[in-house]
Amino acid sequence: MDGFCELVNDYRTFRLDRILTTNSASSPGRWLESNVAQPNVKLPFEIAILERERDVCERLNIDLETLKTSNVKAIAVFGFSEDWLIREILTLGGSCILTKPADIRHRVKMRAELALNGYRNLLLGA
Repeated sequence: MDGFCELVNDYRTFRLDRILTTNSASSPGRWLESNVAQPNVKLPFEIAILERERDVCERLNIDLETLKTSNVKAIAVFGFSEDWLIREILTLGGSCILTKPADIRHRVKMRAELALNGYRNLLLGA
């Protein structure tokens, strides 16, 4: 189930088998513009792989053999959701970087900073 998470101020995919509790909202929900592509329309992205090639290829559906035979630095990746790509880039922990598009690259940066600040606050007890 896809929905807007106000905690992170972004869209999230929620697995129904993992939802433990729900609360009724006092106000009706609001519709927000989705950044998910239409069915069968893939969004183009470009990444550069820095390390852990196999892991990056498996997560982003890149043919590892094709990657090994070509000496390109930038690799085209296609997906149906900007949010999915942002989560994957962050999950890969620096093994690859998003090079294009710039607006999604900025969102990756903002999400990483938000996570780092959250951990920093936990460690400092703020």
